[in-house]
Amino acid sequence: MVKPEFDWGKDFDEYLESLSLKDEAKIRALIDRIENNELQDSIRKDRVKKLNDTIYEIRAQTDEHWLRGCYFQIKGTHYYITHGFNKKNEQNT
Repeated sequence: MVKPEFDWGKDFDEYLESLSLKDEAKIRALIDRIENNELQDSIRKDRVKKLNDTIYEIRAQTDEHWLRGCYFQIKGTHYYITHGFNKKNEQNT
């Protein structure tokens, strides 16, 4: 089983720091879950969405909004999360 490994820089760190403790814990737990499973399994379970040939999106849902993190493959099983953002749930718009 090939497991992805994530890294990120200042932009994603700042995003994590901007979240509530609960939301930060949720997205960190999701990253851990993805790292401990095959990427295709996470895509099937809607934890990850492939946006195009090179960009993927981590997707966690809360009651108020979706937590998103965009990332790309560096080499092999190494991926880099570039940034994060919140998206309102459709039922709340």
